[in-house]
Amino acid sequence: MAFFLTLALAPLALGQGALTPPGAPAPTMKTLTQVEPRTDVLTLPSGSGGLHAITQPGSYYLTTNILGVPSGSICGISIYADNVTLDLNGFALLGNGDNYSGIWVYGAHTNVTILNGNISGWGNVGIFCDGGAQMRFERIMLAGNSSFGVYAPSVTQLSLVNCQALTNGNYGFDCGGNATFTGCCALGNRNVGFYGGTQTTLADCTASGNMGEGFSCGDNSLVNGCIATGNSGGFSCGGQCQVSGCTASGNTGEGFSVGLNCKIEDCIASANQTTGYDTGHRCKLLRCSALFNGGNGFYPFNTCIIQECTAISNAAWGIAASYQDCVVKDCLVVTNGMGGIQIGVRCVAENNTCNDNKGFGIEATGAENRIDSNHAMDNTNVGIVVDASNAYNLVVRNSAKCQNILINPYSVPSGNAYGPFVELTGQITAPATGWENFYYYTIP
Repeated sequence: MAFFLTLALAPLALGQGALTPPGAPAPTMKTLTQVEPRTDVLTLPSGSGGLHAITQPGSYYLTTNILGVPSGSICGISIYADNVTLDLNGFALLGNGDNYSGIWVYGAHTNVTILNGNISGWGNVGIFCDGGAQMRFERIMLAGNSSFGVYAPSVTQLSLVNCQALTNGNYGFDCGGNATFTGCCALGNRNVGFYGGTQTTLADCTASGNMGEGFSCGDNSLVNGCIATGNSGGFSCGGQCQVSGCTASGNTGEGFSVGLNCKIEDCIASANQTTGYDTGHRCKLLRCSALFNGGNGFYPFNTCIIQECTAISNAAWGIAASYQDCVVKDCLVVTNGMGGIQIGVRCVAENNTCNDNKGFGIEATGAENRIDSNHAMDNTNVGIVVDASNAYNLVVRNSAKCQNILINPYSVPSGNAYGPFVELTGQITAPATGWENFYYYTIP
């Protein structure tokens, strides 16, 4: 039995490996530099016009505020390279009012990103860019700089996201072509709030209390969901622009001023001191409102369409389409100070409601107009009036009544065509032609 147990346990008596550790344990965590290789801006020397100069591509960040040098013609940070990301990390570049710009992008560089901080009180510009392309500024406050908040008129494809320009001495933002603004605001600047060149895109931005226009952009621009209040003017856009879902209120100039071939839809112009909407040739305005403006509600130039719009209590005409080849259709025009709708030459006024205006409900000043299927009630003067004799105007299928029922609600001189005039009261017994103009009028 003992012999058997010895044989059975023999395999368990094997030799063991060395017990001495091979060396000190190696680190298992990556360093911060390995995780995100970034450079502290404060470790960079001065030079190239800046207290700290970025001369190589890379990622940089702040660890504290940077203060401008008194009486120094030098900026806070200068950038002399492409492919730079500068994270202000919640800190500020603070000027003292007599030095240069907060950040200077010197030369035509690309792929420069600046984000997350405050640039205030510099004697020139918050961010000054000589030129370049494909830059991005995000979550930057630019306040109280002596000139522009952002000056980048020669930069193309600049994107600004959630930036603020407050009480700067010139424009809030001055940018070049293909600029994109998203969720930005310009408040209390001493000139224009937002300026962009051709093909600018503005979305969900606010301009308030600027001494120039709230928004100014070049041809082929897109403006959506923006608000302009208390500026010298609301929106000023070049040709071929699209403006939608915007509001201009309480500006000392016009609410909306656009060039030719523009489209404005679902906008509001209210309580501006002059015209609500002033447009160039061949514009289209859809579902827009003009309320309580100090001039005309709508003032289109030639060949425009105004459809499903509202003009209420403007000081002058509700819709002054007094040039040629315009169409005013399906609009509500009430309680305006000089009249409801005015048309010029070869225009169409169709299916509009023009009530309680001071003056005419609808006036045709020129020739070859069509006034069709409108409702003009209780205006202080003639409901529907044609000014010119022998002018080939057509007046059909309307209904009208003046506030003073002793005033004939229609005035159509000879040499123009019109449907039969039929009194509104009682049953219509005369044979119907389909072209009747209805009225309520008491013959004195």
